[in-house]
Amino acid sequence: MKKFMLYIIILSLVFSADIVYAAPSSGITINLPSRTLEYNKGSVHKEYPVAIGKSLSSTPDGSYRVRAKVKNPTWHPPGGGKPVLPGKNNPLGRRWINFYPTYGIHGNNKPKSIGTMASLGCVRMYNSDVNELFDMVSVGTPVNITYQTASKIYDDDRVTLKLYPDVYGRGVNFQAKVRAKLSRMGISIGEEKFKHIYTNNKKMTCFYTGGWILTKGDKYLSADLVRENNVMYISSNSVKRVFGIDYKTDMQTGKMSVNDHALGCMEQNGRTYIDLNRLLDLFHVVYKTDTSAKRVDITSNMIFANGKLIGKTDYADYDKRDIKLPLKEMGEQMGFKVVWNPSSKELSINNKYVPALIINGSSYMDIEKLSHIIKFNYKIDSLYDIIQIKR
Repeated sequence: MKKFMLYIIILSLVFSADIVYAAPSSGITINLPSRTLEYNKGSVHKEYPVAIGKSLSSTPDGSYRVRAKVKNPTWHPPGGGKPVLPGKNNPLGRRWINFYPTYGIHGNNKPKSIGTMASLGCVRMYNSDVNELFDMVSVGTPVNITYQTASKIYDDDRVTLKLYPDVYGRGVNFQAKVRAKLSRMGISIGEEKFKHIYTNNKKMTCFYTGGWILTKGDKYLSADLVRENNVMYISSNSVKRVFGIDYKTDMQTGKMSVNDHALGCMEQNGRTYIDLNRLLDLFHVVYKTDTSAKRVDITSNMIFANGKLIGKTDYADYDKRDIKLPLKEMGEQMGFKVVWNPSSKELSINNKYVPALIINGSSYMDIEKLSHIIKFNYKIDSLYDIIQIKR
């Protein structure tokens, strides 16, 4: 591979603050403020988290095409130096997709950098993600790099402004511009709430909406929330839509339950609302509440089986696709029998002994191994930390 394809040169460019590029109907789209990469072709739609260039070595936006693809590339340090051969210490990982002289999409040797501004201009991905992308694209595939910080979200009668940080300081998120957007969208935000959200937007994605909102990092989930007597409630419609969870109502007592666990509920404006905190706690989902921003944000990963939330895992490596599933919770929700024999210290699934891992007193199994035992397909969403299982 020629050196000029792998050199990474610190490049400072001056851009218009309001330029917005239209995403292509097919190909790769990278949005710098969100630090995400999308791939579209026909019915295939993929989203991945990426690392982009630092402020002084920004990733250039514009329209390009894939120029070359290289497996197991050698990295040549910018400005000279000893080349780094393919291997675990190679900053390019195992795949290189060149889209512009000296710039490319590639793997990494620092997975914790994904989702940040860390490179000298190239676009880093988790190694497993770039392996998948590499096999889908070909030379000539469009690569469109955009700088879009704002998007509108419509959910029934609710409208939300989603705002990514202005990572390269181009002035697109000036306070006056944000206020003007909110005014045009008809979103009314109190001054204290606005200032709190606006200050946080310098570091993280923020959501401006009239009431409370449920998110998962950058992902919008629902704005159909109410807070009463320090208890957070979410509409029953959102419970079904977001979590795929069915609930039961005792017609005599009017009480609601999920998996035979009682949940508080309330009625407002003709809608039924369920205790959100209790619901998330039942499934061991970790979240944090920002009262000033009126935002509940889910911070743990989530496992779904056939579209239904069944919990989370504490052991997930998205760079290697190493996902360890909690067997007790999986068995309870997916209908297979998990038994631990304390005398032999063996675990069985449906009366068949299996090589499970015991971590901190709980049993886990690699997702690939478990998929062969109880027969399911799965998808791993490294952008939102969501594991989808389908039987």
